[in-house]
Amino acid sequence: MTKIYTKELTKHKFTKKQFDLYKEFSYGKDYYLKVYEHINDYKYTTEYLDAKKIDWNVTCSCTSPIAETYFKIMIDCLQFSKKLPDGQWWVNRDLHLNNFLQRPDGSIVLVDVDAFQIDGSPYHHRQLGSIAQIIMLGCECATCNCTGRK
Repeated sequence: MTKIYTKELTKHKFTKKQFDLYKEFSYGKDYYLKVYEHINDYKYTTEYLDAKKIDWNVTCSCTSPIAETYFKIMIDCLQFSKKLPDGQWWVNRDLHLNNFLQRPDGSIVLVDVDAFQIDGSPYHHRQLGSIAQIIMLGCECATCNCTGRK
């Protein structure tokens, strides 16, 4: 039996159009949270995750998978934007490391799906801080003997 989580928003809308675009965008990619039903602009259902927050202060063993997933998402957004009219871009306006969880099998999943939107720029300013953080984590990982490096 599939466990379902109902997400309720308080500050912004997640329209039916955004929901449908996200569903198309994320189809077949396990590093995106699956969505099921758009109830209204402030409520929708997703898969329930048996996952944990990544503790960036304790271990760097998942630095490589998180970096890989982060950049896959950025590339996915650019590729998906080709389906949109000129000058429109599919972006996640809240793409930062705290919006990723780690499944029990070690895989990484982005959970903040309602932050995807059509925008006039291919990048959102919040992405710059996350890119810098990924680079710093990579530098720390390169100097240790963690088992996460390949």
